[in-house]
Amino acid sequence: NLSSCCTELCGKDFTGRSCSKTILVRVYPVNQPEKSLSVYALIDDQSTHTLARTELFDALDIPMSSVTTYSLKSCAGTFQRSGRQASGLVVESNNGSCRLLLPRVTECEQIPEEESEIPTPDIVKFHSHLSGVDIPPLNQKAQVLLLIGRDLPEAHHIEDQRTGPRGTPFAQKLALGWVLIG
Repeated sequence: NLSSCCTELCGKDFTGRSCSKTILVRVYPVNQPEKSLSVYALIDDQSTHTLARTELFDALDIPMSSVTTYSLKSCAGTFQRSGRQASGLVVESNNGSCRLLLPRVTECEQIPEEESEIPTPDIVKFHSHLSGVDIPPLNQKAQVLLLIGRDLPEAHHIEDQRTGPRGTPFAQKLALGWVLIG
């Protein structure tokens, strides 16, 4: 069983921008970095497995012969899905300083793709307590195609953290780079 949970509340009262643990990375088959694809990855400790959208599987030429059926559990219920699975993929930080071997990745179209939640340098500039946090400019060509779950714990390790006044976003430095939350 795979678990993924996303809750979004919409209405007139919210103002400002809210960032999730979304980070620009490169993904490629082991020993084939020339096939790397720049994508945004969600670092999601509420998901038990690593998932990727169809576009990532297609771009990396993952064969259709690797299709499996699975249960997807979320706050909306449990649903039967099918998708390809891939092993032997690497996720690399945008600056190339970290490479992690992804666990088995399952194709799933239910990955949230809220581009408005991708952190950008302008948010860092707006909050003095985030000084020194390195967030790359928004890559307009990269899509949210990967969700890294708890099956890759190294991607979730917090190496550094910056907090500020109550109600302001905070930053965490993970192996794959800085993320902003809030």
